[in-house]
Amino acid sequence: MRQGHHQTGIAAFLRRTGGNAGVEFALILPLLTLLCFGAIELGRALHDYHVVNETVRDAARLLSRTPANCPSAGQGAGTFQDGSVYTAAQQVQRAQALAMTGNTNTATPAPDLLGYWNYPGDAASTIVIRVDCIDNTAGGFQGLYNGTTYVPHVFFQANVPFTFLLGELVTPNATIDFNIAHNVVVTGN
Repeated sequence: MRQGHHQTGIAAFLRRTGGNAGVEFALILPLLTLLCFGAIELGRALHDYHVVNETVRDAARLLSRTPANCPSAGQGAGTFQDGSVYTAAQQVQRAQALAMTGNTNTATPAPDLLGYWNYPGDAASTIVIRVDCIDNTAGGFQGLYNGTTYVPHVFFQANVPFTFLLGELVTPNATIDFNIAHNVVVTGN
């Protein structure tokens, strides 16, 4: 008889405390949901930043193979020159396509790497491409540019807005700008 009384006591105890777990879960659920979606948004932002950084770097490296002319020192003082295969304008278009699609084909571009950064032109983002010329009269650059007065560098910069999926719940304009630039010395063809 004692054993039956013991089971009845446990069942009564479980019935009395069953609501506590539900109340505690209801209190902690909004925090867990916020942490879960925050981690997802952070992961998306880091992934997209990495994609933009890598493709901008690759585009700058592609343009570094384009011959450039540097008549004087300064930002934007140089110009690209036509190469043996592509004109300077074609090479710039190929670099833009590479940054946005991961492919240099401008005739039939690949799908965009990021759904919101569209090739050939995206009004929300900005791409700056220029040839900077660095003074080398002191002879700091050796090798290919030994004895050259000005050394051409490709400057490739992308400013890409990233919008958080659930950001509108927190703030009306939930965007951040990925402003990524790479500067590479021109090696020519």
